[in-house]
Amino acid sequence: MYPSFTGTEINERLLLEQLGEVDIQLETRFINTFNINQLKSTEGVYGSVKPCHGLPWCVYVSKESPEEPSKDETLGVYLSFINERVELPCSDILSCNVVVSLELINQLDESRSETADGTKTPTSLKEFHGGRRLGWGQFIIWDILANQENGFVDADNNFTVKVILKLIDVKRWK
Repeated sequence: MYPSFTGTEINERLLLEQLGEVDIQLETRFINTFNINQLKSTEGVYGSVKPCHGLPWCVYVSKESPEEPSKDETLGVYLSFINERVELPCSDILSCNVVVSLELINQLDESRSETADGTKTPTSLKEFHGGRRLGWGQFIIWDILANQENGFVDADNNFTVKVILKLIDVKRWK
């Protein structure tokens, strides 16, 4: 026997009185795998495009050279809004705040994974256009990443980045 419920209309006024202001967070999670050998050149690499409520996002990774010769090379990990490279159904989102968590997975011990969190508060999504990214240029020292004994790369030199992307304070086209 399965429980059944009768349909009902939701009284928005009553719901607002009981709950108060409700901030709906639109969230998506995805994982991209990259090969360290792809990053030998000065160009970075884009991961696969993942839509979040009609908006196309992806991870961008790059090998970052230090500004000072005495510093180490690092891995840069970024979230990028991709509007030029892909055709997706249009979104009705005009502007929003973007909260992102980027995690470099340690394949030997997940508790040793490297995580960075951040918030981007654009006045409109146009601020992400033209290649602007949200992320960290010094996510991890390159030699630590490249050493397989540290657990970030597997035997094939692949590493994995996990993304948690939240859109908050969403304003929609009327």
